[in-house]
Amino acid sequence: MMQNSEQGGGASSIILKDQDRFKDCQPFTFACQQCSSTIVVTCIVDTMTSPHRSSYTCSSCEAVQSPYYISNKMLLAARGFVQEYYRGRVKCDDAACTYTSTSTPLNGKCPSCFKGGVAYVVTETDLYNQLSYFLSLVDYRSFTESNSKQQGSASTHGLNELLSLPYNTMKNLLDTNAYSQIDLTKIFSIVGA
Repeated sequence: MMQNSEQGGGASSIILKDQDRFKDCQPFTFACQQCSSTIVVTCIVDTMTSPHRSSYTCSSCEAVQSPYYISNKMLLAARGFVQEYYRGRVKCDDAACTYTSTSTPLNGKCPSCFKGGVAYVVTETDLYNQLSYFLSLVDYRSFTESNSKQQGSASTHGLNELLSLPYNTMKNLLDTNAYSQIDLTKIFSIVGA
C-alpha cells in the first residue's frame, strides 16, 4: 500500500491507488426512476453484462436514469455523508467497549471502560475519500480515456451526455472542500515571522 521513499519507491509510491483509497467507501445506491428497484453503482460501466452497459441503467426494467436524477441523488447521498461527519460522533477504539458519543472527552480516554481512547467515527479523510469516490463514479472523461486505449470508443457511447451533469455537480462540491487544497502562505508564515 504505502512505501517508504528510502525503499526506492520515491514520491509516487506514497500516493495510494484508487482501489486502496476507496476500499472503505460506501457504494452509490439509489432507486430507479421507473420501477423503484435499488441500483447499486460501484463503477461507471457494468462489465459483467454483454454488451457492456452503463451502471446507471436499471437491471430490472432496463431504464436509463436521467442525468438530473443521478445528479440529485448523488448530491443528496454526498450531503448525507457530510452531515454524518458534522455530527462529530466518537467511539472507543477498544473492541470490547461499545461507547459512542457526540462529545469528545478532554483527556482523550474512554469514560466508559477507561482503557481505550476515543476516535472520530468519520474523519476528514473518510469524508474526502467518499466524496472523491462518488466523483470517480461519474468521471466519464477518465473512463473514456482509459477505455479508448483498450477497446475503442464503442463501449463509451453516451457516457458524456449521461454523466456530465453529475460530474460537474460532484466536482463543484469537491472544489468547495478545503481538505484538498494547500495554502502555502499559511505553511510559510512561520518562516517569515
